[in-house]
Amino acid sequence: MMEAVADSLPETFLIRLKRLVSIRNERYAELNAEGLAMVDRSIFSIFRDCEREGLSKEARDILGSARSEDQVPAAPLVLG
Repeated sequence: MMEAVADSLPETFLIRLKRLVSIRNERYAELNAEGLAMVDRSIFSIFRDCEREGLSKEARDILGSARSEDQVPAAPLVLG
């Protein structure tokens, strides 16, 4: 049972990252500076989780595809 959880954890991080990037893009105009910072910190935290799981490329692809499709507003997402 623990193996199944461990196997699905990396995928969970990628799903969360996609969702947070989507929230940032869809709600950007509604967020004040504090709200945007909170979402960005969450994205960064999940990004670091992805790095620890060996998913840096996949995580960067998620962030890069959002940027290349002009989904990310002018205020850039800063990854420490």
